[in-house]
Amino acid sequence: MSFDSWIYALFLPTVWLLYVGLGHRAQNRLLLLSSWLFYGYWDWRFLGLLVASSLLDWGCALRIEGGESPKVRRRYVTLSVLGNLSILGFFKYADFFLESLGEALARFGLEGAMPSLRIVLPVGISFYTFQTMSYTLDVYRQQMPACRSLLDFSLYVSFFPQLVAGPIERASRLIPQIQNPRVVTNRHLGEGAWLILFGLFKKVALADAMAREVNLTFGDLSGATTVELWRAVYLFTFQIYCDFSGYSDIARGSAKLLGFDLMVNFRQPFLASSLQDLWRRWHVSLSSWLRDYVYVPLGGSRGGAWLAARNLLITFTLSGLWHGAQWNYVLWGLWHGVLLVVERCFRSPEVSPATRLGGAPWTLRRILATVLVFHWLALAFVLFRAPSLSAAMDVFRGLWPGVQTMTGRGSLYLVAYYAAIIVAFDLLQESTQSHVTPTRWPWPVRGALYAIMILFITAWSWGDSVFIYFQF
Repeated sequence: MSFDSWIYALFLPTVWLLYVGLGHRAQNRLLLLSSWLFYGYWDWRFLGLLVASSLLDWGCALRIEGGESPKVRRRYVTLSVLGNLSILGFFKYADFFLESLGEALARFGLEGAMPSLRIVLPVGISFYTFQTMSYTLDVYRQQMPACRSLLDFSLYVSFFPQLVAGPIERASRLIPQIQNPRVVTNRHLGEGAWLILFGLFKKVALADAMAREVNLTFGDLSGATTVELWRAVYLFTFQIYCDFSGYSDIARGSAKLLGFDLMVNFRQPFLASSLQDLWRRWHVSLSSWLRDYVYVPLGGSRGGAWLAARNLLITFTLSGLWHGAQWNYVLWGLWHGVLLVVERCFRSPEVSPATRLGGAPWTLRRILATVLVFHWLALAFVLFRAPSLSAAMDVFRGLWPGVQTMTGRGSLYLVAYYAAIIVAFDLLQESTQSHVTPTRWPWPVRGALYAIMILFITAWSWGDSVFIYFQF
């Protein structure tokens, strides 16, 4: 079930109307059944996988907490981690590794067709396996108690607003909200409605509109000029941001209507003035997950520059592999890992809190750094969008003047149009440190803004619409 579909437009109000009249425990039961219906609408066969993952980690966490010895606790945390990684590895990476093995054998003259399992990738599997795995690791680290209620824990895993594309919520944040009674206030309703509207605007009126232009260029790279390629690269960077951050806003808005508060997954990443700052702003739930459960356990920045560089490269390579079972994604992760290592050699050990939170002044130096970081990100996303490594190399070669003509269909005016809209909203959020500022504006101003956004959403709500991150 997609957030920008008519079925979800009926599903969410129906759940809400039933929800607000129930007591706390009945609300949790309703949300669990609704979440299973939401997930099963896509393919009911994979509900069993979701339930199995919930049972595995719920049981392991109880045994970890009640373990009479460190050996027993290690046994069950290992079972949880291996169980989750096995599920994820089979469904997401089995065909990729078999294909890669076949290609490697062929290079050594060992011909032979490797089997293709043609495995269907369950929607959201990368998100909910990381979410459940972090829970058992936190219980093992004694950072939180095990959840005794199977109902509450199953809802934590299956909660429909963030089930299929995050944010990847920590159990220490979401489970207490599930366990404690919730009161839906007028503030929840106002902020939730705004986040859903703003998310739909970014997804439908911006991302889907840009997708049509991007698809035209990447669908015929052989005939694309340099200007067309640069336009497609810029537009895809804005597209994937509006697509994913729009989804995250709708998820947060849907949760707010039910009295929940999900974490912010994007913090104005195009205003980042360093690569380290970028990864505190882009897909925050994943980058913080990788920091806490991969980078820090590997040693983090302790042990000297060489070990820190190794840990960064391992973490970002895994980040690339998490995004997809293709070498394009692995190289995308390495791209960012290498650049972060290089950046560490030329900056102070820590980016100042003022810079991270938007408190630093917009000096010429910061503006130039922000433009440079944006271009590193945009060029990296060529590896995301290109259908193959060879196609990505064709795009990189075609981006430089002299390789292809600078004239051709279209111009960069369209990029400036979308950039102005996106940066204007990002600057508003950065300056106020809030994603719901318009809810505090006077009604006439709010009403005009809402009407314009609804008009744009209606105008662009035609044709195919797919959330990019469903494939991850």
